[in-house]
Amino acid sequence: MILSGSNSTEEFYMKKIINLITLLTLLFIFNNCNKDLVVKLNEPPVAQAGLDQTVILPTNSAALNGEESIDPDGTIKKYEWSKVSGPAQFLITSPSEKSTTANQLAVGEYAFILTVTDDRDSIATDDVKITVTSPAASPSTITSFTPTSGLVGASVTITGKNFIAPVIVAFNGTTAMVSHVTPTTITTSVPNGAMSGSITVTSMGKNVSTITNFTVTAAIVPTATTGEVYFQGNMDNVTISPNSNRSALLFNGWDALKTHPYVSEFYLDNITSSNTNSNQFAYQEIVPDPVNPNIKVMNAVVVDDDPNEVGTTRAQVTLGFKDGVDLSVYHTSHRMYINPDVKFIETYSSSITWFVLSEIWAEDGVRSGIFPDGDVAGSARWGFTLKKAAGSGQPLFWRIRAEYMQPENIAYNGIWTYENRTVPIPFGKWFTLDIYLKRGDSANGKYKITMTIDGQQPVVLFDVTGSTIYPDHPELQLSYWQNFKLYLDDPYLDYMRNNNKKLSVSYNDFKWFKN
Repeated sequence: MILSGSNSTEEFYMKKIINLITLLTLLFIFNNCNKDLVVKLNEPPVAQAGLDQTVILPTNSAALNGEESIDPDGTIKKYEWSKVSGPAQFLITSPSEKSTTANQLAVGEYAFILTVTDDRDSIATDDVKITVTSPAASPSTITSFTPTSGLVGASVTITGKNFIAPVIVAFNGTTAMVSHVTPTTITTSVPNGAMSGSITVTSMGKNVSTITNFTVTAAIVPTATTGEVYFQGNMDNVTISPNSNRSALLFNGWDALKTHPYVSEFYLDNITSSNTNSNQFAYQEIVPDPVNPNIKVMNAVVVDDDPNEVGTTRAQVTLGFKDGVDLSVYHTSHRMYINPDVKFIETYSSSITWFVLSEIWAEDGVRSGIFPDGDVAGSARWGFTLKKAAGSGQPLFWRIRAEYMQPENIAYNGIWTYENRTVPIPFGKWFTLDIYLKRGDSANGKYKITMTIDGQQPVVLFDVTGSTIYPDHPELQLSYWQNFKLYLDDPYLDYMRNNNKKLSVSYNDFKWFKN
């Protein structure tokens, strides 16, 4: 028993020793693991979005700089910029870059946030405020405007400082169309319905007005029509047939115009009479009204380049006056419908300068001859046209221009030009053009065009007091009118044809007033 007892005691102490050693070992392991855990605990990154900034227009961008962001115990693997508040208008160039730019900023206070992520996926954020203001310390000022008077449609240049686009220009409260803005100049035009008074420019929400008034030239209203006409007619019974060198207009019911004592000739100019000729470049036809098929109208179409007129294409009706007929007033009206396809030409990238709808001519009668005073023969014309500024999407607008040419082989020289960018072109709608020209010099000549869209009130497109004679040869008489005219440069036609668009204009209800 003693031996057995001795063995039990020895075994008991042996287990105690083993347990102690195990405990010490575990304590040692735990202690070292805990130290390792403390060493390897991640320290988060620090985001630095930079100092707050103020931007004064016209500068509309600001730098977003995250260069000062750090990770104390590793590296930053991801940067992300975003807007948290401010105006809707903005663009971050490269939102995933350490440093980038905020562009297209508008007036207001923006807050942009930078979020950084380190190599152990810890994140940190910082924000920066960017305040965009107008140049409040330097408000817009007007120093001058030229001309100081003019008619509706006349171009006006306003000079000053701190003009920030977009701007609003008003002539005595009537809003005008603005075609160009720089910090020092504004190009605008006298709007329809404007009256004499100050010009007001609104820029960045603040108004500034001229000290002196702009004078809208008083309209010289032509004598009211009495209903008396030399001729009037529609297209209901019109037929067209060609002759040897051009199409003769066989207008049933229009013989009174063709045989009028003032008229020397009346014809379709340089066109074919049928749209079945594959080699045609232009034609006119009698077709159903595109709006009311129950009636007939005349439709002018240009298809291809005119081989007889390099650089231009046309479909037109020409009426010539007899020698010795000295009309002091030329007054007509007719209805017109511009094919909606024509609007497509506004996508043309370049400017459009030659798109004629009507022309009035004065010539010496022998264009290659000599004037009685020994000058080389020439001519003058007054054109009603469409025009477009350079750039795809720029709208067509109205223009009238007076020109003279002397001698014939020299380009036309401008007498005056007026534009109307306020009244839009009514594509796909019938409208009546009332065209009035009174012969005279710059003091008493007059050219007025009024447009009335079906079902609407008349709108004056132009009311110009200016020379309506050849400046050097006032003795020249009116020689031709071409009211039904579609005449344009070949590049525009090529552009339309290549895009399967139709260039056409329809006409009806012509009146030639006695006054």
